[in-house]
Amino acid sequence: MYVGLMLITTFCREPFTPDFETGTNDYLVVEGFINVGIKGVTTIKLSRVAPLLTSKRVSEKSASINIENEAGSKFPLYEVSNGIYLSDSLNLNQSNKYKLLITTHNGKQYKSALVQPKITPVIDSINWRLKDGSINFYVNAHDDANTTHYYKWNYQETWEINSDYKSRYAYVNGQLEIRNVIEKDNMFYCWRYNASEDLQISSTSQFDVDAISYRIVNLPYFSEQTSVKYSILVEQRTLTKEEFDYLQIIQKNSSVTGSLFDPLPGEIRGNIESLDDADEPVIGYIGAYTKQAKRIFVTAAQLNTNPTAKCEPVTVGMDDLNKFYGSEGVYTPINLVNELSTGAAKYCMDCRLRGGNPIEPDYWQ
Repeated sequence: MYVGLMLITTFCREPFTPDFETGTNDYLVVEGFINVGIKGVTTIKLSRVAPLLTSKRVSEKSASINIENEAGSKFPLYEVSNGIYLSDSLNLNQSNKYKLLITTHNGKQYKSALVQPKITPVIDSINWRLKDGSINFYVNAHDDANTTHYYKWNYQETWEINSDYKSRYAYVNGQLEIRNVIEKDNMFYCWRYNASEDLQISSTSQFDVDAISYRIVNLPYFSEQTSVKYSILVEQRTLTKEEFDYLQIIQKNSSVTGSLFDPLPGEIRGNIESLDDADEPVIGYIGAYTKQAKRIFVTAAQLNTNPTAKCEPVTVGMDDLNKFYGSEGVYTPINLVNELSTGAAKYCMDCRLRGGNPIEPDYWQ
């Protein structure tokens, strides 16, 4: 009898599916900070994550967000893409205190604590060092007033990639024709991008001097990033001790579960609360800060990582053009000399096939 009851109980269970549509059985996640810099743009990202069984995140769309100062003046943010909200370019008074007000699409209201802005010191330098077959990039900063102590960084990487050879000819309608110059360059010069995902924070509170050198990126010595030219833009901002402690808990959690918003092993509360339900957990911490940024460029010549061609060229006779360069072929022509063509594998001849974008960024040197 007991066995039968157990079987009935087991087979009658239905799997729990978090309800993202109605906003139940999920946590609101608030990412960003109030930018009190000159012409500062505040960016806030809203999403929801289930506390159990799944690490799926969904954007929190169609919300209303305002920055509010202690006098009650409000500065709205506008949704620019799914769950991403931006303010206008503002000059918020750094002597005022600020909080964030959020109303979600279903009318639920949230607010962050009223916080005093902190001023971020400039980035002194970004430098790199070779060690154990890898390239380590460091961000360096200090505060003569000895009041910063807690730092956070984000970065954006850009690197140029080139094809092994320039394709001077194209195979068109059974013949080799001189390739358009724009298309030739688009196949040869490309750029790729990456942005930081892991939390990168550190503290100088245990030292007498408020100065820091933090390894922000580690690259393999021979890698695509170092093959032509590499650039990193580092953004730095200070933190309050409270936010630093909060992010340390998040960081520790991510090292246990695998990513920042995997199912949480316990409640992690920041300084954001629900105005409708005091017991509702909200993930996020909103501070008010200025930020600093610095970019550097490093070339393969500086790193001594100049690459060699990955693909050996092949020689193709005029009778074999379609076999090598046609729709079934795997080669792209390079050149044509004395009725003999040279070619190489398509992957090595067109950097766009390696995820590259042929549009040069406007900041590129």
